[in-house]
Amino acid sequence: MNNAPEKENKIMFFNVPIGSILLFLIIFSMLVFGNYYTEDSVTIAGFGIYMYLPVAMLLFAFGCLAFLIKPNFARFMAIVDMTGPILLMYIFPVVWSLVIWVVQGSETSEIRRGLVLAIYPIFGVLAMSALVYFYGQKASIIYLWSMVIANLIVIVSVAISGGVGEFVIEFIQLLTSFAENTGPLMMSTEVQGITYAIGMYLIYFVMEKAEIKKNRLVIVLMAFCFLTGLKRIAILAVIAAVAIAIFFRQKNEKVVSFLIDFTVMAILFISLVYVYLIGNDFFSYLETIGIDTNNRDWIYSTWIPYFEFSPLFFGRGTGFCTNLYLETYNAAEVIDGWKQKELFNTHNDFLTLYIELGMWGYVIEMWLRTFVQMKCSLKQLGTFGSAVCSALTIYILISGATDTCAFAMIFVIESFAVMLMSYQLDEREEKRREKLKETNRRRSENISV
Repeated sequence: MNNAPEKENKIMFFNVPIGSILLFLIIFSMLVFGNYYTEDSVTIAGFGIYMYLPVAMLLFAFGCLAFLIKPNFARFMAIVDMTGPILLMYIFPVVWSLVIWVVQGSETSEIRRGLVLAIYPIFGVLAMSALVYFYGQKASIIYLWSMVIANLIVIVSVAISGGVGEFVIEFIQLLTSFAENTGPLMMSTEVQGITYAIGMYLIYFVMEKAEIKKNRLVIVLMAFCFLTGLKRIAILAVIAAVAIAIFFRQKNEKVVSFLIDFTVMAILFISLVYVYLIGNDFFSYLETIGIDTNNRDWIYSTWIPYFEFSPLFFGRGTGFCTNLYLETYNAAEVIDGWKQKELFNTHNDFLTLYIELGMWGYVIEMWLRTFVQMKCSLKQLGTFGSAVCSALTIYILISGATDTCAFAMIFVIESFAVMLMSYQLDEREEKRREKLKETNRRRSENISV
């Protein structure tokens, strides 16, 4: 009688099971679909939600199902180590706002908007945790490919519809004018947030040069996408983030820990001064001395009545800014095919956070977005991983100084999460596996005794 274990009968394609290939194609297609239709909404149970939310929820459900079918506890725990701190950034504003909503008697539409705004980033992070569970360290590159392909589809369709020649002319004008002269075709090629997310990957590849050789094609394509959606603030943020991160890329953990402490204090101080200056109409002053603020003077001045720079200002609750913007936008008249908005989106992460969370909520949230992320990465990813995290954090903060990146752009949220979760995952997973073995060994010894 042959007692040898039976081999699994799997259909293979280039030594890869067909089932694994099909699963990858499904997951990757979901990512591209969600990234391409990120600005489109769908109505479910009477609520309008952006397309990428159901995609993120479905991907997370796939991850949960995979864990139940074939659990990998070491990888799961290594992912959780990084997922928890990231989620705190998006959970805290809602918890803080619960008190504000009750005390101020906020409108139902405002509360609903705040809850929905929290759901998007939370499930975005959870979806990336599922992607990392499936594909480990490769997850961040897979996500990059999904963004690039989605962006290229838009670029190709715009070039065909508007004419390849005109597209090339506008592209050259965009580069030579450093985004000062942006034609209608170039404006149509940008998928909201992908440009900022690609900037994060530029930082990653600059700091992790060993990854460049393995990913040359996607780097070339993402550079092209980045240039078509050129953002001056993003270029400045990339340069500043890399320059600052060089100081963090040291082997001495105590030195890195001190640098994190100093940097966080500087960020808190500078960002509060920035909010104070906005509240005192500083951008209007910049216009009077000849500095073009790209309408930020007018945009920020419309928000000044909604906050005060004081420890007694406790905020208006998450979702207030977005709700007010949408109400104003929907009520605005259409003149010559354009919405005449009396109030623009804040175009400023710091201002949004301050108005919605107040001074103390703002300080706590900034602490979660800087100190907690950097210290957690130092503990889990080591000094080099902490340098990457610090660079990405600083990049997001600088970009958010004149735009809404950290919360409104799902690509930025998911890119930050997937890069940190997958960073050196093989090593972290192996350490977790050894710890689990040691724990099981001790338990077995205690039982035998």
